[in-house]
Amino acid sequence: MKPKCILINPWIYDFAAVNLWSRPLGLLKLAEYLSRFALDLKLIDCLDMFKEKRYGMGKYPKEIVKKPELLKDVPRY
Repeated sequence: MKPKCILINPWIYDFAAVNLWSRPLGLLKLAEYLSRFALDLKLIDCLDMFKEKRYGMGKYPKEIVKKPELLKDVPRY
């Protein structure tokens, strides 16, 4: 049985995040390296966009979350 390896690109919380060729390059390079070994390799990209546009760009899903105390005075969601 092969060892299992899961690589995860987690969600982000940002005021103005856009997907402008923002693939997880370091994680993909790591996956390329690990693919040389006998592993059951999986990649979970939580920043995969829900609607892709030209050139592989798109928007992330939006959700308003409670701001941390440090950012309470910033007039954005």
